[in-house]
Amino acid sequence: MSLFSFIIIFVCVKLSNIMLNKDKHAAIVIPCYNESNRLYFTEFERFLALNLSITLVFSNDGSSDNTLQLLESFQMKHPEKVQIIDFRFNSGKAETIRKSFIQLSEKKKYFFLGFLDADLSTPLSEMANMLPSFADTSVDIVMGCRLRRLGTVVQRSVIRHYLGRVFATLASLSLKIPVYDTQCGAKWFKSEVIEQIINEPFRSSWFFDIELLKRYLILRNFKIKTKSILELPLNRWVAVDGSKVKSKDFLFAPLELLKIHLAYERKEVFFTESGVSTLADE
Repeated sequence: MSLFSFIIIFVCVKLSNIMLNKDKHAAIVIPCYNESNRLYFTEFERFLALNLSITLVFSNDGSSDNTLQLLESFQMKHPEKVQIIDFRFNSGKAETIRKSFIQLSEKKKYFFLGFLDADLSTPLSEMANMLPSFADTSVDIVMGCRLRRLGTVVQRSVIRHYLGRVFATLASLSLKIPVYDTQCGAKWFKSEVIEQIINEPFRSSWFFDIELLKRYLILRNFKIKTKSILELPLNRWVAVDGSKVKSKDFLFAPLELLKIHLAYERKEVFFTESGVSTLADE
């Protein structure tokens, strides 16, 4: 990284801290399943040093390698800025994030909750860059999107790119909103919003992002303001080897979308006093 790039990132994250206000803390959930070879602690430490209002929450999803031990060693160095949520059994990314959000929401400590993939295909600095968007009080959700354009670095295989575009088009049609990239693993939510749409498990393990958006739209009775959901193009996103989602999984994506669509269209979703819930499968 050049000195100029470092200065730009430093200024951006400092502005992020200022915009957030010292009392408006945020937490990033990083789901981890057998990630011992993909935990970039140097990057985590650099991020923590620059972002005083953000806590990193590593959620261990029943890893069978030494992921948990590595995370515990890291937490000992940063006890005030790093949390570990340890789930004994593997339940998948969707459920790990959902249960982590529930635990964090109960603490009533964080104004904003986000999640990020452990492989840092989306750099941590991008998460910091997204937070100032909440200065506009009408914004409830901020999502990164992998839009390749001049002056940026967005690298993924051609096959995954075009499969992703087909999926995104289907997702947009299903949700009836012009979303570009539902599956980017970098998202922020207002805590008061996310706690209302995570009461029940998701129908889909891999495409739970679609359900989050669907539940939010239901919560708002499909009447959302122009900036309620923001998609921000990332300046950098580089695919990292070892992804647990394979290209072939996209072949089943239409069926997953149909399952989600039918579940919600059949009114298998209802409101409780605490938010949106889904009916259990019979």
